[in-house]
Amino acid sequence: MANLSLEDGNSDGSCFAYVWLGTLLGMRFGNYRVGFSLGKLGLDLVEHRGLRRFEARVYLLFAIISHWTQPVRTGLGLVRRAFDAANRVGDIAFAGFSYPALIPCLLATGEPLADVHREAEAGLDFARRFRFGVVIDLLSVQLRLVQTLRGLTSEFGSFNDTEFDEGLFEQQLAEDPSLSLIAFVHWLRKLQARFFAGDYVSAVTAAANAHRLWRMTPAVLEQADYQFYAALARAAHCDAASTADRTQHHEALAAHHRQLQEWAGNCPENFEDRAALVGAELARIEGGDAEAMRLYERAIRSARANGFLHNEALAYELAARFYSARGFEEIARLYPRKCPARLPAVGSRR
Repeated sequence: MANLSLEDGNSDGSCFAYVWLGTLLGMRFGNYRVGFSLGKLGLDLVEHRGLRRFEARVYLLFAIISHWTQPVRTGLGLVRRAFDAANRVGDIAFAGFSYPALIPCLLATGEPLADVHREAEAGLDFARRFRFGVVIDLLSVQLRLVQTLRGLTSEFGSFNDTEFDEGLFEQQLAEDPSLSLIAFVHWLRKLQARFFAGDYVSAVTAAANAHRLWRMTPAVLEQADYQFYAALARAAHCDAASTADRTQHHEALAAHHRQLQEWAGNCPENFEDRAALVGAELARIEGGDAEAMRLYERAIRSARANGFLHNEALAYELAARFYSARGFEEIARLYPRKCPARLPAVGSRR
């Protein structure tokens, strides 16, 4: 489509072709800046040349591309514009897909969980009106994480309640390969839930299941969540692992760190704090205390500078554990109080 457009001129479909090609260049080949430029070309054709037939799709895909190189709040605005445009032109499919793209943006920016809950419920109401099954499943998985983080499930860190059986759902995912995207999102959100509950064995298992599927999603924010929380879960599990398992966790942790560093190099506003915190945990495990201290502080400063209060709180807490383990109790007591966490304390159980 892009080649035909370059040869014969642009049509409405060209906008969609350029932005989708840009998505693939970043997602599959790591060429983030060229991908962004192609996506911007598609967006400009919509906004400045009036080629608006597929504008909702262009806005939504460009929002995904923008996270590679632009602050995440820029993408948040584009997702909302995609939903409005989709409703205006009757593109019901992409109106539906806007909601599963919106929730990761809200979680990434640390919005109050009650607000995220409301948005997810609104998306579910919309999807149910049109019986949009894949969107219903994707939003339901996102909502389960929000519910457990808010303490609304029977056990903190679990998705089980009177209407949902976690084990049965996972069996259904395993039996149907067409549900691979939904399976990835489920294992990702279970990884996060188990990590915050302090169940690191279960978190690492969820990370291993997500690993097989993480490239199924074009959404870099979900890919980044996978890399970040899988790394932190492995780092926490390393402390109690056997020598053989410790080596395996260390290698995987280093791989997660390299990916986050790559993304941070393209967009430090979105990913520097995550790369620094994982780097601090890696240095801690390797016995590099001075490097770990430097990187904990870098993670805290970057998260604060870019408005990620939940990541700042997490960095303070992990740094506090580091100092406590080394006998610096006064610093360890001070750190968790320095930032108001919007997510539950790691390892808390309710």
